Amino acid sequence: MFPENGLNALDALTTAQVSLGLLRQQMRSTDRVHGVVRHGGDAPHVIPHQVTAEYMVRAADMGELHALEARVRDCFQAGALASGTSVKLRPYHPPYAEQRQDAELLALYKANAIAVGRTFPDLDPSLVRRAAGASDFGNVSHVIPAIQPSLGLDSFPAVPHQADFAAHTVTPVADRAIREGAAALAGTAVDAALVPELRARLTAASFSSAAARAAAR
Repeated sequence: MFPENGLNALDALTTAQVSLGLLRQQMRSTDRVHGVVRHGGDAPHVIPHQVTAEYMVRAADMGELHALEARVRDCFQAGALASGTSVKLRPYHPPYAEQRQDAELLALYKANAIAVGRTFPDLDPSLVRRAAGASDFGNVSHVIPAIQPSLGLDSFPAVPHQADFAAHTVTPVADRAIREGAAALAGTAVDAALVPELRARLTAASFSSAAARAAAR
């Protein structure tokens, strides 16, 4: 009945989303900001006093991530300031670090994958750099030498997180990809154990990491 007396939390979120849209002009091609509204209010005739949203921020490395996150936080603070409301920002997991693929292990994997029948497309490097995902594998790769290869399912134009792509994961092509991928990984592990210099480097890195964690505790 008296909307002038209300503070609209949904207005705050709308303002933040508009600010994020404007921020995209200054974002790098490797930056990503996306999110969803978890709760936007209770009834259309009642001014929302509280709303919740979940957003993800991604960047090429931790330094760029922290810089982008600071600007994204400002967008939400701007929404609160403009609407006279308050905002509470809460991280829901530690940040994921960028991936560090071990070049020597990757070369072994590629040789083993080709040996079992896998092929490697000639991808545009700029396209590869722009591709963005999120995984705690990046954190692992900062501690020990690691690789995270991918397997194709001949599903294009269907891509992950689409129903059509899910359908491609229950086909003979997908079954073959799993078998050949597992064989390539196993062959990589065998080769890493049989090459003295590589085995020594990987073992030393693993022991050094374990010692650092023990000292930290």
